[in-house]
Amino acid sequence: MKRILYFPDSPAGIAPAPNAPSPSPKPAAPAPPSPTPAPSPSPAPAPTPEPSDDPFEAPKKPAAAPGAKPDVKPAVAAPDDTDKLAPKELRERVKQLRAENQTYPGKIKSLEDKIKSFEAQGKDTTALTTRLTAIEKERDAALADLRAAKQEASPEFKEKWDKPFKSAAERAKKQITELTIKERTDDVGNIIQAGRPATWADFTALYSLPVEKAIEQANALFGTSASFVLGLRDKLLDLDSQRATALEDERAQFKDRNAREIAEQTRERETVSKTWQETNARLAETVADYKNDPEDTELNDARKHALSVFDSQIESADRQDFIQKKVKRDAHIRQRVGAFPVLKIMLSRKDAEIATLKAQVEELKGAAPGGVRRPGGGDNGGGEESWEAGLAKAVSAE
Repeated sequence: MKRILYFPDSPAGIAPAPNAPSPSPKPAAPAPPSPTPAPSPSPAPAPTPEPSDDPFEAPKKPAAAPGAKPDVKPAVAAPDDTDKLAPKELRERVKQLRAENQTYPGKIKSLEDKIKSFEAQGKDTTALTTRLTAIEKERDAALADLRAAKQEASPEFKEKWDKPFKSAAERAKKQITELTIKERTDDVGNIIQAGRPATWADFTALYSLPVEKAIEQANALFGTSASFVLGLRDKLLDLDSQRATALEDERAQFKDRNAREIAEQTRERETVSKTWQETNARLAETVADYKNDPEDTELNDARKHALSVFDSQIESADRQDFIQKKVKRDAHIRQRVGAFPVLKIMLSRKDAEIATLKAQVEELKGAAPGGVRRPGGGDNGGGEESWEAGLAKAVSAE
């Protein structure tokens, strides 16, 4: 006799048979294979523009390849602030800060030693100031001598001081050679100085002597002509003294004059720079060929690049390389100046040709079929019969 167990959750209160096999689901039908897409042809590489030797020509951008996609950088995700430091990481950070804190006393001691060293060096300020003052005096003296030497070699100084002295010396030399050295004898009649023509050496010997010695020597050599010779000497000494005073004044006033010259050069540079900027701005507004087109950025960029090349300074540490670059740029500037009127003439010719072609196009648009006036004749070229005329003749002949 079988026993029946009651399960409230089972239908009809009958327990399910233990280990009853469940029906297996039917396998799904395999999906048909998807067709393999044909590989898309890769876009042709963009042509690379050839580099130009002309520095004034704006660099050309390579043309975009057909079908090429723009370079889009992947978006960078913003950092997530929700990731907080864990307690272990906090302990590691505290340990690191404590280790760094232990190094601070040594660093502070090093800085204090440096401060003491600088304070010790500062005690030598008086000695350094004295030495610096002496060096500045030596420098000023050297600059004063240099300025005097430059002034002495200048054409203005030579014209004002050297030329009058040389003229007076040449005239005195001619007059001295016309005089005669007097014969002199001693008390017993012996000749102690023979008579002879005077030379320029006799005068230069007098020129370098002190006044009393010069008067005594002039009387001994020239006799009654001594006062004349001494007058020539005094005149040359005066001219030479005026020349020396001018050089000394140049040495004494070199600082003030040098400062005035520097200020004058600065004002001149500022005037030239201001005039240059104002002139360029005025030309850019008044000359049609120099104006920018607000709707054509390509032309404006090309003009801006060329002007920046002209305004830039040539940079090169090597002298020969600097010369080569400057000559090359100047040559391009010269050729561009020559090319400008030629290009204007060529553009005017092209404009006239375009105007003629536009007129012909308008004439073709408004003409009836067969009624186009061709060059060299009347309608339809003058010698060819239009289809309307041919049809009319054929109908009348029938």
